[in-house]
Amino acid sequence: MANSNAEQVFEEKEKKRKSWQSLSSTMLKKLHLSRAPETIECLDISNISGKQAVGSLVSFVRGEPAKNNFRHYKIRTVEGPNDYAMMEEVLKRRFQRGVEEDNLPDLFVVDGGKGQLGMALSVADELGIRGDVDWIGIAKERKDEGEKLYKPERKNPIILPAHNPIILYLMRIR
Repeated sequence: MANSNAEQVFEEKEKKRKSWQSLSSTMLKKLHLSRAPETIECLDISNISGKQAVGSLVSFVRGEPAKNNFRHYKIRTVEGPNDYAMMEEVLKRRFQRGVEEDNLPDLFVVDGGKGQLGMALSVADELGIRGDVDWIGIAKERKDEGEKLYKPERKNPIILPAHNPIILYLMRIR
């Protein structure tokens, strides 16, 4: 019985590994990434009319949540509802530390559209890490248009079908 259970566990792990490899490879091609997205982080800013503002960062490694890398950042320097300034503060704190510790993700996802992605790229340029990470902004669906994925230097967003595994996975991360 122990052998059967162990076999089942190893089969399950192998199935997850193969599934992740397939999704990772598809993301690399469809999203025109420069590297396989083994580590993915996503940032979202939350506040109530500018009060009690926090930045929430999630991390996924090889397709699975890496909860020990999840972070909450209390907004320290921004007064009032200014999503861009809040995002800038959190991104600087995250990536300055990431540079110091040589701990940058392969793909960084910003919850928001072109404006939020632009802020992330501005911080990346300031820290000299723009080419060290792939960047994507994901904007919520409006009026049945579907989720929109924004990439640097790309005018139009990438729109994938609603049930595409890539979009489902990125929505899960967000």
